[in-house]
Amino acid sequence: MNKVLSNKEFSSPDDSAVVRNDTTKRKQEDKGLQESRCHLEQGVTKRTSQLENANKKKRTVKLKAAYDELKELEAQKDIFISIIIHELQTPLTSIKGFSQLLMDNSIAKIDTKTRHYLDIINRNSERMYHLIRDLIDSTKINLGQIKMFSTNVNVYSIFNEIKEIMEEIFNDKKIIPVFHIENDLPNINADPGRVIYILKNLLMNAVQATESGGTVTLKIYKNGKCVQFEVQDTGIGISEENQKYIFKRFYQVKYPLTKQFTGPGLGLSICNGLLELMNGVIWFESAPGKGSKFYFTLPIEVNVKHP
Repeated sequence: MNKVLSNKEFSSPDDSAVVRNDTTKRKQEDKGLQESRCHLEQGVTKRTSQLENANKKKRTVKLKAAYDELKELEAQKDIFISIIIHELQTPLTSIKGFSQLLMDNSIAKIDTKTRHYLDIINRNSERMYHLIRDLIDSTKINLGQIKMFSTNVNVYSIFNEIKEIMEEIFNDKKIIPVFHIENDLPNINADPGRVIYILKNLLMNAVQATESGGTVTLKIYKNGKCVQFEVQDTGIGISEENQKYIFKRFYQVKYPLTKQFTGPGLGLSICNGLLELMNGVIWFESAPGKGSKFYFTLPIEVNVKHP
């Protein structure tokens, strides 16, 4: 009868030692592989980071170069615009002057039809004159060449002047004006002509956005260390899409009431630029169908910045 050997009897001491040695060797090999893999991963991560940083630096250099080029092109464009508008201004002044001269009955007798044509010439040359002035101001602001004439300004004189300027416009458009100014307001340090320009621009925008029978309100009051101006209308409001770009140069808002763009898109950007130079701030609130409110402040005592 054959005898079956047990595992213990079958294995020799030498075989057990070989198994232990193989196990230890495998563990060492596994550890070495893990260390190599970890080292490799660290190397890849480090190299990837270096490449990303290098690419970021390259992109930054390229973006800066592109920005500098765009800035230079913008400056060249503004200089070109400045040259063109100055060339346009001289003949336009002559057209306007001679049309007004011909309309003077003491110079020459003209019939009703001719007077009507001359009036069209005069009104359109006046419109073109204001457009050219806006282009000049916008270009000078962008180039840092605008001049401000700061003085001690009586707010009530500004209030009365803008009321007088807007009176005929409100009547023609059948808009109901509401004016309110707080008592005992202090003087402001500002350029009075620029303040009138800002108020007229905001009020004209309000008129254009408001239907006949609507209301446009001007309020002036003290707010802390500033005098605050507020122009409100009951018009169509400004869409959310337009609100993002409202102070950008050449951005035009199309009003459904007129089916036309409001102009070359310079007025509000000029207002913003002028107020920055007078240490003022402008902002607005608006919603479609609910009208708009534009606010701006001018400090009571301020040193006007000169470029």
